[in-house]
Amino acid sequence: MTARAAASTYAENALPTELANAAPEWAAAAPRDHLLVFVHIPKTGGTSLKQWLTRTYGRYFTDHHPRMKPLDTHPARHELLAISSHVPYPYHQPYEEFADRTPLPFAVIRDPIDRAISFYNFVVTFRPHRLHEKTKGMDPREFFTLCLEDPMIAELRNGQCRVLNRRRESADLALERISREYLAVAPIGRIDELVDVLCTQLGLPPTEDSSPANKSPKLLQRADVDSDTLERLVAANAEDLALFEAVSSRSDLLVNPIADLTERTHRGRAEG
Repeated sequence: MTARAAASTYAENALPTELANAAPEWAAAAPRDHLLVFVHIPKTGGTSLKQWLTRTYGRYFTDHHPRMKPLDTHPARHELLAISSHVPYPYHQPYEEFADRTPLPFAVIRDPIDRAISFYNFVVTFRPHRLHEKTKGMDPREFFTLCLEDPMIAELRNGQCRVLNRRRESADLALERISREYLAVAPIGRIDELVDVLCTQLGLPPTEDSSPANKSPKLLQRADVDSDTLERLVAANAEDLALFEAVSSRSDLLVNPIADLTERTHRGRAEG
């Protein structure tokens, strides 16, 4: 696939503006006592989930990007029912509009080697990415060497653990936070089931197919990566591998029912 063809695939992933501006009656009338928080780890199928959130919540959902679309400038934060971001959890905490709400975080986890390859394909074909120009002309080995050695590039060094838990590079700490604070977590192959769990917990109507919708280009496959580079990726992502294996071994995607999270949140505020 050429870079030009790849650019068109990203455009296809966008939803019509009218969906993002819609104001579903049920959402307008819903109490603002919870906040659904999508902890969006890059390259884990998040496009399909953001599309579901947009179709479901309309204007009452927003995607927080610190530079391009910050929550700081959102004109109606108090109306939001759901948010998403690549920023490490708990990114919602600085905003007073959410201070009295029970956060309901959820996330999707992916095999870190598959995720690294997807990251490569994204960066080399998506011109707005901050690493696109810097890595232009690099072969896969050079690309991954840069990502693993440059201290300013953290995405491929246990990046999933970092996003789930305050930039901490530990599977045990990430799993501990998940068990204590998360609503649900799923491996990428179970996104449809995850959406069903969320709909049941939130009292939303059943949804259409939510399998990964991002038509990212597949320029590089795992078989194309040399063995030395694969070994380095595995070593650099040992914590993410442990996290992925632990999440994949779960039969139940629901970690904490909303009632339990609400009780825990209220108790913590009363004690704190």
